[in-house]
This record gives sequence, C-alpha cells and structure tokens, in this order.
Amino acid sequence: MGPAKPGSDLNPAYGAAISAAVPQATHHECIFHALQCWQAEVRKGYREQHPKAVELGWPPAGLAELAPRP
Repeated sequence: MGPAKPGSDLNPAYGAAISAAVPQATHHECIFHALQCWQAEVRKGYREQHPKAVELGWPPAGLAELAPRP
C-alpha cells in the first residue's frame, strides 16, 4: 500500500503509473515543479511577444549605475 496522495514533478507518465500501482491514490503535482513550469511558460510567452526585450538580456546594461548609493 502506497501513500494516499503521492506527488510528482509533472512528468505525464507518472499519472498512469501511479494509478496502476495504487488505484485508490489521488495524484497531485509538486507545487515547486508546477510553479517552475508556469514561470517557464510566462517567460516563453513574454519572449515571443517582446523579442527586443530578449536582445537586451538580463540584467540590462547600466542597471548597476541606477542603483541608489548609500
């Protein structure tokens, strides 16, 4: 008998494998990996919509000069 709520890293193969091994289990994705996936999608969309921003890179040149001085 496995855990009632096994988690995974968003690998689509896990859902079927977990169901086969522990049919009564409820599968959920790890929040860390889900947020990582979401952030990658947001960045991809931003790069597609704002290609010039990608050319600038990060951090932008001159950013250190704009920081407040003590």
